Amino acid sequence: MFAFGKNKQLMAMLDQYLNVASETMDLYSDTFGYLLKNGFDRRFEVLVQKTKQSESNADDMLRQIKMEAYSKSLLPETREDILTIIEVIDQVPSKGRRITIMFSAQRTRPPDAFDKEFIELLRLTRESFDWLVQATRSCLGMSTGSIQDLARKIDNDESLGDRLERDMISRIFATDAPVGEKLLQRDIVEKCGSLIDMCERAMDRVMILKIKRHI
Repeated sequence: MFAFGKNKQLMAMLDQYLNVASETMDLYSDTFGYLLKNGFDRRFEVLVQKTKQSESNADDMLRQIKMEAYSKSLLPETREDILTIIEVIDQVPSKGRRITIMFSAQRTRPPDAFDKEFIELLRLTRESFDWLVQATRSCLGMSTGSIQDLARKIDNDESLGDRLERDMISRIFATDAPVGEKLLQRDIVEKCGSLIDMCERAMDRVMILKIKRHI
């Protein structure tokens, strides 16, 4: 269906993009984790800039992939399927970049009482994105592996993250903090938790493409 044997350059570009997207998510996790432990300092700002640059590199690669895909002899449906998956995946590191910029610009730190929970949320996010990348490579023929098993793992992480998010929000609104502060803290929790949801939605697109390839 994909005629990948005749499109090695496109495959190499897709592989490189997935590597850079994973690097961006590593930097997002490192930046967030550093903020939780050390607060706002010069090192934190350096990590924010590295995250921004890595995500910008991923965007540049995405544009190159689009041009390459349209220049190759791919079926229109196949081309759109590939580009749709990559664009949906790209939303995850893009959102991670925006979160780090939000912390830097607003000087808003996640509530101290939830450091342990945020660290777990970061772990689940990074794990889910890793599995998403593995599933994408398997679907595109770059590697082997059970896409169904990876989908189940992401679904499990999404459920764990959702419960963690709900618990944090309930505890926030049980405090005596001003309403404005509660809303700000809830917004931080929801933004961070949304990354796992985005991984699950991207995984749905991978599953759809896998099914179409075998029809």
